[in-house]
Amino acid sequence: LYKVSVSPHPEVEVTITVNVARSADEAAAQSRGENLSGPASDRAEIRAAAEALFEEAQADAAAENDA
Repeated sequence: LYKVSVSPHPEVEVTITVNVARSADEAAAQSRGENLSGPASDRAEIRAAAEALFEEAQADAAAENDA
């Protein structure tokens, strides 16, 4: 989450919070205040699971194209 000052007009300045996330679920968790910066071992496990899911989706798409 990042605080950013925006001046859409010389007399107007607002501060917005930008939520940078990999998914809508992660953005929602960050908005609730959950700390998603766990130990590196947790991140590695999550990354491996995400990569496996991506590879599975690619394999499904390839099989669908072959059919």
